[in-house]
Parts: sequence; C-alpha cells; structure tokens
Amino acid sequence: MSKRVLIIEDEAPIGEAIRRALEASGYTTCWARTLAEAPDPEGFAAVILDRMLPDGDGLELLDVWRRGGLALPVVVLTGRTGLADRLDAFDAGAVDWLPKPFFPEELVARLRTRLTPTDAGPLCSDGLTVDPEAAEVRVHGELVALTPQQLAMLTTLMRRAGRVTRRTQLSDASERTVDSQIARLRQRLGPAGARIRTVRGLGYRFD
Repeated sequence: MSKRVLIIEDEAPIGEAIRRALEASGYTTCWARTLAEAPDPEGFAAVILDRMLPDGDGLELLDVWRRGGLALPVVVLTGRTGLADRLDAFDAGAVDWLPKPFFPEELVARLRTRLTPTDAGPLCSDGLTVDPEAAEVRVHGELVALTPQQLAMLTTLMRRAGRVTRRTQLSDASERTVDSQIARLRQRLGPAGARIRTVRGLGYRFD
C-alpha cells in the first residue's frame, strides 16, 4: 500500500506541522497550498484537505473527485464546526474531519486507522458474508441474489458499520429511490436485513 499523503493546506505553520508529524510516522508527503496547486490524487494513500483555501472551498474539489470515482480516504480540516458544516464535509465524501486548532499527532492517529487495509477480502458479520470481488452475498451460507446497486450499498454500509451513512454516500439517485433500494435489500437479506437501521433525518447505519 502507498504511504504517500497529499496535504492541501494554505497556512504554512499548520501545513509544516502536519508534514513533520506524517513523516515522523513513516509517511511521505506532497504539500499543496491552493486548489490550483493540488496534483491528481491518484497514487496517494490519502488526502488531508483544508476546507477554506485562497482559491475556493476544498469541499468542491472533493466532490469533483468523488464523482470521478476517487475512493481513497480524505480527512477535512476546518475552522467551521457547526453541524451543517460537518454534514457538508461527509456529504462531499470526507471519511473524517478535524476542527482547527488540532494536534497533528491526533490527525496522524485518525489517518492511520483509515489506512489499515480492512477493505481486502470478504466482509463478515454474524452470519452475513459479502465478497465484493466475487459479487457474492451469503446469509448463513445461503447465496442471496442482489442487484449490483444493492450489492454496492450493502458493501458500503458494512464497511462503515456502526457509523451513519448518508443517502448521498450510497447513491447519486433521489432519496426516494435510495429508500426503495434499501427496502428491497432488507427483504432480500431476510432477518439479517433488520441490521440496516434507519437513522431519521440522516440515512442508515449497519449494526
């Protein structure tokens, strides 16, 4: 796995502190100070992205990346800590966020958990097994037929087990369509489908 981390941060003291903390932990870094300077993130292990940059909002760039299929973890740094701002970061595709000011060591610790290779191989939880590579889902050994969209949703939910997954993280479709697909997914999974919980006003959580 690559240990290169892209830092996009315009404040020199903060960027330098992040760079030193990452490199002390064995990562290599590339540091850009504006959106325009940011290189293509492909090939990096993760991105540390400041939200308010001289030439725009970092979330707009993150949204473009996610719509283009970028899957690597992105941690957003922001001085805006209201609930709406935090939800905006997750809606854009952030896996985590930190309010300024913060301890660089905490940022590295949070990032390290995101870079643990947990996505390889099947996902297993109490009799439910999902193998994304083989496109197979089994409940207590019995094969369950899912559509590609349902398989993708279930994979995302299981990889984010215990955390709220917003509808926009599951699909670009309308909320009604996402809800309909989740209802069908629950039916296909039988009793195991009850582990996909609705979080009112936010989305879903796999328990």
